[in-house]
Amino acid sequence: MEDWQERAEVAKKRKELQAKYPLLGKKVRRKNRSKWEEGIVVLDEEEDELYIEFSENDWEQLICLPFEVWDEGTKKWIKGVY
Repeated sequence: MEDWQERAEVAKKRKELQAKYPLLGKKVRRKNRSKWEEGIVVLDEEEDELYIEFSENDWEQLICLPFEVWDEGTKKWIKGVY
């Protein structure tokens, strides 16, 4: 397979995942006690579950967590629902 074909397949898979999981790759934050923690929404492909990745080894499952999503258009945090 040529390089351009591999990039096309990766792009296609990325589009499919983005359609299935609109929060994937978004910047989010949640309140932990009295401080806010920010992270990125990532996918665990083995379990097909979304997680917030706060640092390399600090993940938390997104489902049922109260969180806010950074909206690039308005430059504001908005309440997230998942």
